[in-house]
Amino acid sequence: MQITGVIKQVLPPQSGTSKRTGNPWVAQQFVIEEQGVQFPQSLLFQVFGQDKIQQFALQVGSVVTVSFSMRVREYNGKMYNDTPNAYAVQPAQPQMGQYQPIQQQAQQQAQQVPPSGQQQGQYQPQYGQYQPNGRAF
Repeated sequence: MQITGVIKQVLPPQSGTSKRTGNPWVAQQFVIEEQGVQFPQSLLFQVFGQDKIQQFALQVGSVVTVSFSMRVREYNGKMYNDTPNAYAVQPAQPQMGQYQPIQQQAQQQAQQVPPSGQQQGQYQPQYGQYQPNGRAF
């Protein structure tokens, strides 16, 4: 899955030793706020491994696209989502058709020039002229 947003917070790295293998590990969590949606939400992600932490170089204020995976686990008969694991974090690229706030849409429409011979808002029939008897020809 992917999501695009602004990095709002980067938490300090956490480290430890695996109980199963005895190997050291390091992970870092960060919060992004969605972009391209009407009601943005903040989401928490985790980057696992020192090499990925250095590669992604997370910085507050950066607009990024996060590719992530989610897992669910069971505990005492209940299901829980783990923190989504970010396996790729890249600078965001604007895409066509992406949601834009209403003010931006209005500005873009105001800048558009209507086709020659027409004034904006003027009715132009597509299939012929309307006749009082209800027929078009």
